[in-house]
Amino acid sequence: MFLRARLLTVFLVVSTCLSSSAAPAPPAHDQFYVAIYITTDVVEQMKDPAWLQQSWDEISSQVKVDKVYIESYRRGVLADDASLETVKSFFKAHGVEVAGAIAFSHGPKGHDSTFSYTDPKQRAETLHISELTAQHFDEILLDDYFSTNTTTESDIAAKGSESWSQFRLHLMDEVSRDLVVGPARAVNPRVKVIIKYPNWYETYQNQGYDLDQEPKIFDGLYTGTETREPSFARWGHLQPYESYEIVRYLDNVDPDHNGGGWIDTYGNRYIDRYAEQLWDTLLAKAPEIVLFEYGDLLSQPEAGDRQAWSALGTTFNYAGLEKWHDATGSSTPINYATVAGYSLSKVNAVLGKLGNPIGVASYKPYQSSGEDFLHNYLGMIGIPIDLRPEFPTDAKMVLLTASAQFDPEIVGKIKAHLKAGGNVIVTSGLVKALQGKGIEQIAEIHIPGNMLTIPEHFTDLYSLPQPVLTSIKQHLMADFPIQIDAPSLVSLFAYDNRTFVVESYRDQPTPVTVSVLGLAKRLRNLDSGEMVKAVAMKRSATTPQRTEFEIEVAPHSFVAFAEE
Repeated sequence: MFLRARLLTVFLVVSTCLSSSAAPAPPAHDQFYVAIYITTDVVEQMKDPAWLQQSWDEISSQVKVDKVYIESYRRGVLADDASLETVKSFFKAHGVEVAGAIAFSHGPKGHDSTFSYTDPKQRAETLHISELTAQHFDEILLDDYFSTNTTTESDIAAKGSESWSQFRLHLMDEVSRDLVVGPARAVNPRVKVIIKYPNWYETYQNQGYDLDQEPKIFDGLYTGTETREPSFARWGHLQPYESYEIVRYLDNVDPDHNGGGWIDTYGNRYIDRYAEQLWDTLLAKAPEIVLFEYGDLLSQPEAGDRQAWSALGTTFNYAGLEKWHDATGSSTPINYATVAGYSLSKVNAVLGKLGNPIGVASYKPYQSSGEDFLHNYLGMIGIPIDLRPEFPTDAKMVLLTASAQFDPEIVGKIKAHLKAGGNVIVTSGLVKALQGKGIEQIAEIHIPGNMLTIPEHFTDLYSLPQPVLTSIKQHLMADFPIQIDAPSLVSLFAYDNRTFVVESYRDQPTPVTVSVLGLAKRLRNLDSGEMVKAVAMKRSATTPQRTEFEIEVAPHSFVAFAEE
């Protein structure tokens, strides 16, 4: 995979920025790569060699950085050749891999708008930016403004009778080939161009993100895993579980070409929320994490609204953070780089012992929507999801939400899966969408009870009593290796080597009953080595034997276990 390979190369570069001594190195991670995104305004600031060296010493003492993405364009500002080469040479000289980046956006910060790709002037600008960036870098990452939502006169004329989604999908496919990837390769045949997809995957097609065709055009993709704080109205549809689930979905869209996840420092009610996004991205086995952005990592974080659990033994805690900071010998206050380095060390400690992620197979066709982001709400009540763009014929149990209606052959696929001995659970939203299209015959004959009723507001799932949630999980996951009996806001991440992670997003300690398939004597904590003994064995005439264990999960924390 293009981002997994790393060359151990010694760079001999003459630079006026190397006069100061190297910063102490923080403990290294060995299960993933860490990259930092550098925006054009920071590239401009890096013209000052003293600031460049000082800022790098400060960041690199707190978090081990493997790679930087150096931006050439954003909001009408195109970095000059000399600045790009200076910054690139500096990081190469410090043993850091370098790549380019582009944000095809207009407008002031906080009010970015996309290009109008039917405007001849902006098309020419797109081509020029792509060519210039490829002259400097062998890899280019496109920030997630590479879409279009404009409705100019030229857009309307070009759209014709197509829907806006159809028009934008076709337009962005053409722009990708003819204005970005093609010109970049013409300038630099070695260049690899990577597209980053944002976190709002349910409506990609509305702005021209084409998950079906773009992976065939680009050399790889990247995943926006910034879920921020769901209690804030702007991000209310983003549930924490999505930092994990969207990586798994895009892994299934383009296997072996999903470069990693990307988070920022914004929109957090408490500092643990930043750490949770890092953990969940990497628990999905993302090979790399991008920290956006360089300047923000130098800022000082606020603890935020975490008083309810600040004195408890949480995975992220300030005593541990301060110890991490003190060990680096830094003379500057704790910053976001400190938070990142400390948080990443927590997940690095267990990640190598986890196998490949597994979950309940679910089907979301390309360019589909319906019961938007429901899979993440289900993840927040303890149902691990394996979301796929193709119907999962290899899975015994298949979960179908309303988005499956976009497959015109979905009724036939349901019938075929049932006849082959599989099970299908459909949501109430899908049943409603398929009324009069053949679903009645299937429901009446085959699966009268196999329907998951979804409330109008998905957060109401979190208010269901724990026994109801557990009953839903037991029905969906009857033969799944791991189940948990827990309240809402407790997620399960399962792996194919009989390991699993339980993570709580709750504000108080939470008792959890873990049920594993078959006979197991104990669970081993993958971090501490502590053993948990079985408390019960359960079996009935209709369900397989399972072994139960009782654990407690601290607020906003995760625990990882292996069966023994």
